[in-house]
Amino acid sequence: GIHVSTASTATRQAYNNTVSNLTGGTGTTYGLSFQTSETQQVYTNTVRDITAGGTTYGLYFSGNNPTVYNNNVYNISTANQTLAGIYNQGAQTTNCYKNQVYNLTSTYSGASTMTVSGIQITAGTVGNYVYNNFISDIKVPNATVTTNALFGINASASGATTKIRLYYNTIYLNSTGT
Repeated sequence: GIHVSTASTATRQAYNNTVSNLTGGTGTTYGLSFQTSETQQVYTNTVRDITAGGTTYGLYFSGNNPTVYNNNVYNISTANQTLAGIYNQGAQTTNCYKNQVYNLTSTYSGASTMTVSGIQITAGTVGNYVYNNFISDIKVPNATVTTNALFGINASASGATTKIRLYYNTIYLNSTGT
């Protein structure tokens, strides 16, 4: 995939890229990864057809004031218990909108905690705006955990200053587990 992790004050932009047909091992696999503390603009990218055995992220971003929109993330599978189509760890004002995330599958069958999310939000201080996204077909066919395993949008960020705003997202979950 594409990985950016430099620490300079320049804005990072990634647009019109296609990351596809990746096979990952048992470590962490990223389609697109932007792990810096600076501003990011990630738009009109396609991340698709990824198969892995470890923790898997289609599009992972952090940074101050990131804007992530019009991306397509689909056909991603892992044998691990952690999978996110879009992993949102943005700080300050974050905008994540008009993305399509679909056909994510974890075949994990252990008893450990499991988190499979269309969009997972783990930070956000000034305002984390997640809106007009389409999320569908997230599957955990072998899930045996007794806690929640499947999330269209997983707003797991916490803290006194965390502000998450979810508006006008469409989520269609068509999944079964054991």
